[in-house]
Order: sequence, then structure tokens, then C-alpha cells
Amino acid sequence: MGCGTAARARSGINAFEETAEVLPASILEEWIGWCRKRPMHRSGRPLGPASVQTYFYAVSDCFKWAARRKLLPERFRWAEMAANAAETLGRLYWRSARHDRRVPLLVAFVDNLAMPPMAASRGNRASNACLELLRDRALLHLLLSSGMRRKEGLTLNRADIEEGWAATAVIIGKGSKERTVFWDTETQLALRAYLAARTDAYPTGVHSPGQSPRGAGAEWGAG
Repeated sequence: MGCGTAARARSGINAFEETAEVLPASILEEWIGWCRKRPMHRSGRPLGPASVQTYFYAVSDCFKWAARRKLLPERFRWAEMAANAAETLGRLYWRSARHDRRVPLLVAFVDNLAMPPMAASRGNRASNACLELLRDRALLHLLLSSGMRRKEGLTLNRADIEEGWAATAVIIGKGSKERTVFWDTETQLALRAYLAARTDAYPTGVHSPGQSPRGAGAEWGAG
């Protein structure tokens, strides 16, 4: 945290301590009501339920932080405040993601692209174009078959995928949760074809041809 950020944080904490004494115990419930009526800057429409919930969690974290450090007045019983606020907020039901059925067509399109000739001398434009196509095929197959997010797929390295022979890997996904992903035989073939065409010794799974991956570590470069 920089000096300026720390100073602003201290000022905010001091201001909170000064004003907490005059805040009503129902402040969170009132604040939720205010948020629902507050117009957005650009459209002028009220905030949506998802935005109100996001803002509530941020404010709630601030109050929890203050409660742990005993900065709240004694009349502020955090457990009761949180329960009342959650009741006022209500439960938000999220619509599950809908998958675009045209995504496999993108993979088929890349698979059907003509392969540029691999030049005898590595590192030139022709050989790089060939490697880029093999890389794109491997990455698209991996993401479609496994269901990984792009960032998750880019964390895999050559050891994780066992030079293209593995059909599964353990990753750290959203929310820092560990999970196992699987992919099919076509993905294995695409990975092996790409890695076999590379002549570098980088541990990265995918990176831009002719360039050193950022950090020269175990993560895949986006390319």
C-alpha cells in the first residue's frame, strides 16, 4: 500500500469512528433502500439488483472489519445488523450461463485452415505462422473439450499436460478452488502436434513463436 493510499485509509477510518456514533443501527437496511433508488450516472435508471448486491457486500465487509476491531458503537450488534440487512436485500437468483452452440464451428474452422509450409530455417515468418496455427488449434481444442476458462488454461505448462500425452490435469480455478479437468483424444493430438513443432526448451505450454514467454516461468504465454 502506497503512502497516499495509507493516508486516505487512515482518514477514512478516523471519519468512520467520528460518524459511527450518530448512525442508526438500521443503517445497512436504509442504505440498501437508498441504493435501489439511486440513479446510475449514464442512463439515469435505478441500480439493478446485482449491482445493489455487489455494493452491499463491499459495505458489509467494511462493517465486518470495523466490528472485528471494536470500532462500532455498542448498540451496533453486527450479527443482528447483518441478518436484517440480508432480509432486506433478499435473495438474488442468477441465470445460469447459456452456451453458444456455434463455438465448435470455430474449432472446426481453425482445424480446416491450410497449414503453412514449415521452413527449413526456424524463427522466420513462415515457420512462425505454422507454429501459431498449431498453437491456436491446441488451445481452442483444450478450452472447448475441458471447459476451462482462458486464464485457467494458460496456467498449464508442459509438465502439467505431459508433453500432450495427459488427458487430465489439476488446476486452481475460480475462487482459488482446486478442481480436475479432462480433455479428449483430439485435444491430445493437437497438443502433441504443437509441442513437437516447437524447438525451444521453455516449460510454457503455449507462447508466441520467436518470443520468450513473459517471466520465463511455468505459465502459458497468451501469444
